[in-house]
Amino acid sequence: MKPRFACFTIPLSIVFLSFVVYMSMRYTGRKYDVKGTFSNGKRFPDMDYSFISNEHNFQYLISEPKTCQQEDSIFLLVVVCVSPANTLQRQTIRETWGSIVREENSFVKLVFLLGNPHNASLQTEILIESAQHQDIVQEDFIDSYRNLSIKSVSLLKWVAQFCKEAKYILKVDDDMFIHIPNLISILRTLVPYKAVLGCQNIGASPIRDPSSKWYTSEKEYSKRFYPHYVSGTAYVLTQDSIKPLLNASQSVALFWLEDIFITGICRRLAKVQIIHRNEFTYLKRDPSACSFKKAVSGHRYSMSEIRKIWKEIQDNVPCPSKAG
Repeated sequence: MKPRFACFTIPLSIVFLSFVVYMSMRYTGRKYDVKGTFSNGKRFPDMDYSFISNEHNFQYLISEPKTCQQEDSIFLLVVVCVSPANTLQRQTIRETWGSIVREENSFVKLVFLLGNPHNASLQTEILIESAQHQDIVQEDFIDSYRNLSIKSVSLLKWVAQFCKEAKYILKVDDDMFIHIPNLISILRTLVPYKAVLGCQNIGASPIRDPSSKWYTSEKEYSKRFYPHYVSGTAYVLTQDSIKPLLNASQSVALFWLEDIFITGICRRLAKVQIIHRNEFTYLKRDPSACSFKKAVSGHRYSMSEIRKIWKEIQDNVPCPSKAG
C-alpha cells in the first residue's frame, strides 16, 4: 500500500500508525465465518433468505456519530452505499457531485456506508481513509451483492440513531451521478408525509430463470408480482419514514433485492407513500452536463464520466433548450 501521509511530522505519524495497528488488531481479532453469520450466531446460506427475520444485531466498526451534530438543521443527508474496495468511487464522489458538503454553512451531509470486507489490509486502508475524511459508516455484516438489503437496513438504523436532524435522506449507489442542486430544488417544493421519492416501478415480476443475476426462487418470493417499489439506484426518504421502515424491516422475512424489500415490501407494511419523479432514472443518461439540466440522477457511470459531467457543470457548458 502506498504511503498517504508523508507530509505528517514523525511523532504524529507514529501516534496515528499506532492507532491503525490497534484498530486492525481489534478487527482481525473478531471471529467471523466468511460464509456468513449474523452477530447472534445464526448461519445463513448464500441463496435462501426466505426464512430469515431481520434482527440486525450487527455492531459498528465505524459509526461517525457526530456527523449530524450541528446547530443548523440538516436539509439533506446523502448516504452512498459502496463496496469496501471502491476507494476510487468514494474519492471521485467527494471531489465531484458530493463536494457540496464542504461548502461553508452547508445544510447537506454525506456519508459512505459499507460492510465488513473480511480483509485485514483493506480494513486498515479503510480506517486510514476514515480518519482522513470522517465520512465512512461501517457495520460488521458481510459486504456482498446478496446482502444489499442488510446494508439498507443498516442505513435506516444509523439514521434513526445518529441523524434524526436530517429532513430528507438520499440513498444512492456509487455508480450514479447526482445533481444535488436540482434535487434540493425539487424537495423544497414538496410537503411530503411518510414518503419515498424516486423512479417508481409498477407491475414487476420475479425472474424465475436460474441463469439470471436477479433469479428469485418461489421459496424466496412466491407471489406473481412485486409490490410497487422505487429503483434502488437512488431514492429519497423523508425523516418520518425512517423508523416505520426500520420497524417493518424487522418484522418480515428478509428479501435480498434491496429496493423491492425496502421501498416495496417494507414500505407497504409501514404505509409509506411513493412519489414518482421523472428526474430520477435507473438508466444511463448521456454523460454530459446537458443531460442534467433538470435531471437528478443517472446510472452506470464510470468515474471518468462522472468527472466529465461535473467539469461541464462547473464550466457552465451551454445546452440545447430540450436538454435534461
